[in-house]
Amino acid sequence: MKSSQMFDVDREGLRKLLERRGKGAIVAELISNAWDEPGVTRVTVKLAKLSGRPLAKLIVEDDSPNGFVDLSHAWTLFAESVKKGNPDQRGRFNLGEKLVLAFCQDASIATTTGTVTFNGNGRQHFPRRKRTRGSVFEAHIRMNQEEYYEVEDFVGRLIVPDEIKTIFNGQTLVRKMLVDTFDATLQTEVADDEGVLRRTTRATTVRLFVPGENETPHLYELGVPVVEFDGKYHVDVGQKVPLNMERDNVTPAYARKLHTYTFNRVFDELDGEDMNEAWVAEATADPEVADEAITAYADKRFGEERVSYDPSDPEANQNAYAHGSTVVTGSQLGKSQWDNLKRAGGIESAGTKFPTPKPYSDDPNAKPANILTEAQMTDGMKLIRDYAKWVAEEAIGIEVEVAFVKTKNDFAACCGRTFEGCASLDFNVQRLGQKWFQQGITAIDDLLIHELGHYFTKSHLDPAYHKALTRIGAALKRLAVDESRKMRRFIQRGEEL
Repeated sequence: MKSSQMFDVDREGLRKLLERRGKGAIVAELISNAWDEPGVTRVTVKLAKLSGRPLAKLIVEDDSPNGFVDLSHAWTLFAESVKKGNPDQRGRFNLGEKLVLAFCQDASIATTTGTVTFNGNGRQHFPRRKRTRGSVFEAHIRMNQEEYYEVEDFVGRLIVPDEIKTIFNGQTLVRKMLVDTFDATLQTEVADDEGVLRRTTRATTVRLFVPGENETPHLYELGVPVVEFDGKYHVDVGQKVPLNMERDNVTPAYARKLHTYTFNRVFDELDGEDMNEAWVAEATADPEVADEAITAYADKRFGEERVSYDPSDPEANQNAYAHGSTVVTGSQLGKSQWDNLKRAGGIESAGTKFPTPKPYSDDPNAKPANILTEAQMTDGMKLIRDYAKWVAEEAIGIEVEVAFVKTKNDFAACCGRTFEGCASLDFNVQRLGQKWFQQGITAIDDLLIHELGHYFTKSHLDPAYHKALTRIGAALKRLAVDESRKMRRFIQRGEEL
């Protein structure tokens, strides 16, 4: 037996395939098709559950002046849709009515170009049964009580066009609370000159709405919810959204772009808890995130007083903590987030904001300090050298090499370990001034204790540093008592200067 068709569509198989989309999405196909009709100002939907039967009576009516231009589109799957060349309309493949018919026991479509009925005996076309305007779809659709409530819920989540009054079971659908409207350049689908639907990039309008009570945020296409969407708002795209065949998902790249555009608009409305959401992490990692948005993200997540951890200056990180700043470590942000935050000038390193004084430059090409020779040293300098060496050996048991330098570097003295394990102690003559070295030993103990403490650690905030200071201070007291004769000699030398 020959057939004029290359293949057939199994209605029962189509119904099973579409079942997971839910009856609400299927009914919304009819409503959105009615919204798309030229000149429509009113769409009325009636849904009544039949008592004792797994059926409901569904009626969708619009007042479009022209109705169906080609009534055969009501039953021809994938016919050339007049909508697919217009990205601002919802339809693509003439799917809407066919998807509903897969669930119907019987149905009819009456419009300005005739009427067609569908039942167990097939399809009948009545070209003389015409309406003066608009179209009406009537059907008995398979539906249990739970599915009925599902349709009610889905229709209630539609975002109704401003210019089209939409009524469901006698109640006018109320528009959701608008948060923001902005322009965005997004991928969409448009038919080319040969009618082939292709993806392209196009400017459109995006609107953000507050979800209703118990509503999960969704991505919308021209007022119709498409897929659950991470975020705080419903995101309604004003053109065709590039979807898969089942029209229930978008690509991760498309979702990320929308998240970024949304975050750039609403970052001021979000709180610190929101900043930990996955969609915000996506947005802040995107190159298109705005400088003010990524900065606000850091403000709300880490506080306005923040620095990045500086591995080259451990004490600077501790200084930042001591000053009440949050030290943000590398693992707390992704690489792209770090790049965006630094680009926006939204964070400084701890070493930049709370630098640890460095007596000498790390630059190997930097000019070295001018070290005084023995002949250039004054008697006061020699006294301090001898005293410092004696205190270091007696108090903490180390050998210290003392030098006097002239440099513009911003330090009075510095102490550290040499590679042999000994200590080096440099006094900056240019910073201290010549008179400082003429005051004897009693006035230098404060600086000496401070610097010898750095033999144990460079950090002023390290507990080991404070322990070293108390140790040296106690040792000096012991030396003043037990070695009073030696101490008096140093004092006498100072008096003779």
